[in-house]
Amino acid sequence: MDKITQVYIYKKINIQDFDIANKVTGETNEFASGSLNQMIKTNQVKYDYGSFIYLNTNKLSLLLENGITLSDLGLLTAISKNLLFNYNICMLDDEKPHTTNSISKIIGYSEQRTKIKLHTLVELGVLAYQKIPGRKDFGKVYIVNPLYIRIGEKFSDSIPEMFNYKID
Repeated sequence: MDKITQVYIYKKINIQDFDIANKVTGETNEFASGSLNQMIKTNQVKYDYGSFIYLNTNKLSLLLENGITLSDLGLLTAISKNLLFNYNICMLDDEKPHTTNSISKIIGYSEQRTKIKLHTLVELGVLAYQKIPGRKDFGKVYIVNPLYIRIGEKFSDSIPEMFNYKID
C-alpha cells in the first residue's frame, strides 16, 4: 500500500544531565544513567510503495544516445513492471515469467516482430534470455540487466555472469 510519512532525525539525550519533573505534582526525579531520543521533524517526507523499481536514467540515456529506439525503450519498461526479486526476471504475474507471446500481446506486435525487438535488447546487453541456476522450473526467461532497471538491491550471484560483469 502506498504511504507517505514524515522523516525525523533522532538526537540522543543523556538523562543523567537532567531532572524529570511531574507537571501535576512538581515532584522531580534524578536518573543515574540512561538516554532518551528526541525526535526532530525534518523538511522531508518519505514515499513508501509496495513495489518500487529503480531506473538508472544515466544508463538509459546512454542507450538513447547510442541508437536504441523509444519503442524499444518503451518495451523494456513495459516488461519491467513486474520483476522478480533476486533475479530481475520479467514476470507476467506472481507465478509465471513473460514469454515472447505474452510480451507481443502487451505491445500489440506479432510474435516474430516482438522477438526481433527483444533480440535487439539482448544484443545491447540490457536483457538476457536464458535459464537461471536454481530456477530451472521457469525454463528460459527474460532477465533485465540490473544496471539499467532493477527491483531491490541484492541479486543472485549468477546475474553478473549473464551480462559479463566481474564481481568485486
